[in-house]
Amino acid sequence: EFTAPVAVYVAENDPFFPPDVIVPRARSRLPTLSEIVILDGEKHILSPAAQEKVTAAISKVFDG
Repeated sequence: EFTAPVAVYVAENDPFFPPDVIVPRARSRLPTLSEIVILDGEKHILSPAAQEKVTAAISKVFDG
């Protein structure tokens, strides 16, 4: 059984994985969901600034 905390990052304007579909699915299917981040103004391909934001957040988890 998977017990680690899960974070979901979703682009606000993603036409393939829209937040209004992804967020409810994540909440219902990921019992250890600890964080949902909607990246304002972003699309499926993230801008360099959004890429840095997500990378920094993920790095904090591993770096402590």
